[in-house]
Amino acid sequence: MPSSPDHGRWISPRVGLIVMLAISALLIVLVWMAAPPNADWRENLRLAVVLIGGTWLIAAFFYTLSRWLRRR
Repeated sequence: MPSSPDHGRWISPRVGLIVMLAISALLIVLVWMAAPPNADWRENLRLAVVLIGGTWLIAAFFYTLSRWLRRR
C-alpha cells in the first residue's frame, strides 16, 4: 500500500498556518487589551512582535523536531 505524502500528520500544513496566524492575531489583541491606558502604541507593538516571534520560533522548533523524528 503506497503511503500518501500526508501520512502521519494530524493536521495539514495549511491548517497549521491558519492556526498560527489566528494565534498571532489573538496575541496582538491580548497585548492591546492588557496594556495600561497610558502605554505608548510603539511599546505595545514591540511587545506584540516579541511575543509573536517567540510563538513562531517555538512552533518552528517543534515542527522541525517532529519532521526529524518522523524520518528516523
